[in-house]
Amino acid sequence: MKPTADQIRRHVEDRFRGQRIGSKPEVKLRCPFHDDREPSLSWNLEKGVWKCHAGCGDGGLIDFEQKLNGGSREEARARIAEIMHADH
Repeated sequence: MKPTADQIRRHVEDRFRGQRIGSKPEVKLRCPFHDDREPSLSWNLEKGVWKCHAGCGDGGLIDFEQKLNGGSREEARARIAEIMHADH
């Protein structure tokens, strides 16, 4: 099941607490993978894809969750589903 834009937004808001997400479909945030003083990580909240423009990586929701918290893809899916309150 593909997550909705609202579910993707919920996940990003949970993982980037304290940062302003705004209402646009694409947002720039401070990257959690390096000392980021200026936002360098882009999230497309409609497609569920991210990219760190400083070179930390890119990918989809599962890639981000794995990079942030480790574990298998299935463990990452379960964490995402819990945040989104959706089946995985």
